[in-house]
Amino acid sequence: MSLSDDVLNWVGNLYGVRSDLQEFPREIGALLWGAEDGKLIPDQLAESPNHNEIRLYDHDALCRVLKAAPGQYPQYLGDFHSHPRTATWIGQFPSPDDLFSTSVAADYWEIAHPLEFVERAPSIQVLLLAAFELAFVIERTPKRSKYAHLAEQKTDLNWREQQYKSLHQTIDRELGAIPPDAGKDDVRACVGAFVSQIQDILKGRVVLGFVECSQ
Repeated sequence: MSLSDDVLNWVGNLYGVRSDLQEFPREIGALLWGAEDGKLIPDQLAESPNHNEIRLYDHDALCRVLKAAPGQYPQYLGDFHSHPRTATWIGQFPSPDDLFSTSVAADYWEIAHPLEFVERAPSIQVLLLAAFELAFVIERTPKRSKYAHLAEQKTDLNWREQQYKSLHQTIDRELGAIPPDAGKDDVRACVGAFVSQIQDILKGRVVLGFVECSQ
C-alpha cells in the first residue's frame, strides 16, 4: 500500500471510531510518523482551542521533526487535520496557510535561531472535511525539481500563494453558504469543481487529490 492509502485508512478508521467527529465543532490534527518497517505511527490527536485554527508545529513538534532524520526511528512523514462544517463552502477548502505554511510545497522550512532554515518538509498532508468523510490529499510531485535555495523558494511560493488567495476569494464569492441539507454529493460537485484550478497553481510542486476516506 502507498503512504496515502495508509493515511486514508487510518483517517477512515478514526472517522468510524469517533462517532462524534462529524459534528465536532473544532479542528483536530496529528503529526504522522513512520516506523523502520514502514508502519504508519500517528501522534495522539491534538484539539484546536478555537473553531477553525489548529497549530500542529509548535516548538516541541518542530524539535521532534528536526530530530527525525531519514533512516532514524520514527521518520517524520507529514500531518493530518480536519475542517469542521462551517456556514460557508470556503471553510471546506484548504486555506492559504494549509498549502503554503510548513507545507508539502516547500523544500525548506525557516526556523528560529540557531539555524536559519532546514531542508525539511512533509511528504504528505491530509485535510479531512469532517462533516462529509471526504479529504484533500496533498503529496509531493514525484521527482520534482528542488529549489536551489531558500530565496528561490520564497519567490516562487509567494507568487503561487497570491494566486491561490485570489482563487480562494473567487470560490468564496461564487459558492457562498452551505445549504443545511448539503451532503457528500453536493460537496463533490461544489468543491470538486475547483480542484483542477488549485492543482494548476501548485503544478510541479504537489499532487492534490480529493477523495473519500476508506474504512
